[in-house]
This record gives sequence, structure tokens and C-alpha cells, in this order.
Amino acid sequence: MCFKVFIICWLVIGSIYDWKYRGLPKWYLLLGLLVGALRIGICIYTGELYWGIMVEALFPGMAMLALSRLSKEHVGGGDGLVLLGMGGCMEYMEVMYSLWLALFMVFLIGSVLVIFKGFRYTVK
Repeated sequence: MCFKVFIICWLVIGSIYDWKYRGLPKWYLLLGLLVGALRIGICIYTGELYWGIMVEALFPGMAMLALSRLSKEHVGGGDGLVLLGMGGCMEYMEVMYSLWLALFMVFLIGSVLVIFKGFRYTVK
């Protein structure tokens, strides 16, 4: 339970930092990975977690990192690292619910912004 509380706080702090500075530092992402690895190690040592369940929970993060690698970092590699950290502290379905909820919220916020501010496309 304490790992889930950590992940929630970690995600909230990361969201605020990302919103303000448009990116997350590598040490912040590594912190999530280390906590996820710590939880996996504790669960394997105590017999609460098996290798198949662990790989399944880490799959969304690994898939996002593979997509990032294939797209030459056009899709965020940081998103994959965040999902890996979450996969270390949560089960597969919880990670997927979080991912789909985040995608739905981005869709809603983007829709509201397009409706009220109009669509402006700029190329840098």
C-alpha cells in the first residue's frame, strides 16, 4: 500500500513539474524505477510475486519504450520509464487503467482547449 501512495505522490509531483518545465529530469524518472525495483525485490523475496506477474506488469512500460525507440524519440521515452516505475509498484490492470485514464483526460483537456481557444497549428 505504501508503494501505491508513493506512486500517486510521485505522479502528482511529476505532473506539476512537467507542466511547469516541459520535461522531467532523468534522476526523477530513475527514482520511480528504483522504487519499483525495490518493491519487486521485496515481493519476490517474501513470495508474494512471481516472475510472470512481474513481467506482465512491466509490459506496458516496455512496449512504450520500444515504441519510443522505433519512432526515434517522437513518442516520449519518459512515458515508458514512468510506466515501468508504475509497473513495479502496481499490477498490470492498474497500470493499464492509469494509462487509459491519462489518455482520456488528455483527450478531454485537448478537446476543451480546441473548442474554447480554437485550433492553431505552428511548426517550430
